[in-house]
Amino acid sequence: MLYITISLIFLIFPSLAAANAIVLVWGVPEGQPTSNGYHNIWTECSTLCLNNVQCVLIQKAADGCHLYHLGSVKTVIKTDRASGQIVGFKRTMNNCPNSSDAPMFDETSVQETFVYNENNYKYNITKTVTNKATIWSFRFSNTIQCPPDSFLSVRKIYQVCISVQLFTGPEFCRSQSYGVKLCQSIGGIGLTGPFSSTEGGNITDIAATKSKEIPSGQKGYQHFWIDGKQKGQPGVTLSDSTLNIGEGYNWTWVHNDTEELCVYLGTESGVSGKATPYDCHIEFTPEFCMRGAVCRTRPVTYY
Repeated sequence: MLYITISLIFLIFPSLAAANAIVLVWGVPEGQPTSNGYHNIWTECSTLCLNNVQCVLIQKAADGCHLYHLGSVKTVIKTDRASGQIVGFKRTMNNCPNSSDAPMFDETSVQETFVYNENNYKYNITKTVTNKATIWSFRFSNTIQCPPDSFLSVRKIYQVCISVQLFTGPEFCRSQSYGVKLCQSIGGIGLTGPFSSTEGGNITDIAATKSKEIPSGQKGYQHFWIDGKQKGQPGVTLSDSTLNIGEGYNWTWVHNDTEELCVYLGTESGVSGKATPYDCHIEFTPEFCMRGAVCRTRPVTYY
């Protein structure tokens, strides 16, 4: 049996320098295959998985095989040759381990990563041995890790990263269009706003603190551009699909004029935490400065 296992492993190593490899063992997966049908050629299935960054496991079937993406398989139960059940784990390895303990090679837990749609994904494969069975588990919680200058917030089914950014000068007070550019300049998705009163409170506290750390030189209130435009209708148009105009937007007033207005978040005195529609082109007045923007940023990784 040992000889067969090793032969299977070497069969799909195109070279010892390969970063990714399919490691074959006897086993049965628990989960729903990602592929809708069979891939007719077993060796072709291995290649498809290696070329598909989301694929983490393959399963041999009577007339081909199935592919499993991350999240579609939870565990694999080890079997033996008599079962005829073969699975292939995608592993990242730069050499062929001198061990027969496939697919972990004497490790109880290994970490794998891949990049999909410019997002980093991280998961663990963990080995558990009991009196009844040997089980390999895929650990992936689909939780995001945000950049250092952002905080994580949950909006129903969405996890988002939020960052409060300041205009860096020499002009410290800028219009809404510059707020959009500010978010883009840090690799962000775009402007966002408060989804809930709790999230709005967090954003306001951070904005108030940041505006005091680096004064704009402009007297009066320090405001921050947030997502939202209104023109001649009672509703507000949002660019962030994870937002809705709910309790998070605590309005100071609502307008119904034909002029297009953008939205800012106040940080001081009577306007703290409140959303106000205002001229999109305004930069500052004797009473306030448009000091920065609230941005939705991209996660560093999913794990």
